Amino acid sequence: MLSQVVSEGNENLKIRSLAVTARIGLPLRFWKDTPFYLRYNEVKTMAESQTNPEPSVPISAWLPAVALSWIIPGGGHFLLKQYGRGAILMGSVLLTFLLGLLMRGAFFEPQSGDLLTTLIYWGGYFADMCSGIFYFLAVWMGYTQPDVAGHVHDYGTKFLVGAGLMNVLAMVDAFEIATKKKS
Repeated sequence: MLSQVVSEGNENLKIRSLAVTARIGLPLRFWKDTPFYLRYNEVKTMAESQTNPEPSVPISAWLPAVALSWIIPGGGHFLLKQYGRGAILMGSVLLTFLLGLLMRGAFFEPQSGDLLTTLIYWGGYFADMCSGIFYFLAVWMGYTQPDVAGHVHDYGTKFLVGAGLMNVLAMVDAFEIATKKKS
């Protein structure tokens, strides 16, 4: 809309009055030489000329870092020689996961039922698995905790899910570093 264009000085008044006349329905010849119309045509021409602005990055450039980051939280950053960031991410995911275990949080298991139940339990299961090696070691060592009522157990479950989601963010960060979108 013409009134959304912001500029400084007297041009702002000119564009606002132009928007009013355009709404009234004056023909194009009365306002086609305005700065807005010219700017619109420049942007339209630029958009038509740009078909593919940036080439895609090959999968071999980012897949090892993302896969290692999933299996070992922070491992993708170590692979990309971001040692400090990798150590911080590994420590934060490990600490969050351990706090969830110490609070005797339960792992989600896939369940079916109504849509909301399915979404919550499958989403929680996916988030638990995103903790990588920590989740698989805990399951392999036989950690099972029944879903019981209580604030501490509930917070422990949330900490376990939070550790997995934090690792998802670490995987996204490793992807961005591997594709040179971030340094």
